[in-house]
Amino acid sequence: MVNARTEEAELGWEVYLSSTPRPSLEQINAVLGDAGSGPVSPRTYRHYRKLERYSQRRYMPINELDQRTKRKR
Repeated sequence: MVNARTEEAELGWEVYLSSTPRPSLEQINAVLGDAGSGPVSPRTYRHYRKLERYSQRRYMPINELDQRTKRKR
């Protein structure tokens, strides 16, 4: 699977944050598909969980979050 474009990843992040309990990857991809967007990958979904773990409210790309969290160690 090709990595999601940033726009799709951001939209998926909004969907992820929109409900509690958090939606599954399949649920997010269904919403994205209904909106005419491509799916996000399992890697992107794991990234959403990491964003939440680090209390991020805005989406940031995987590499950016990795760099920020690496500095905090």
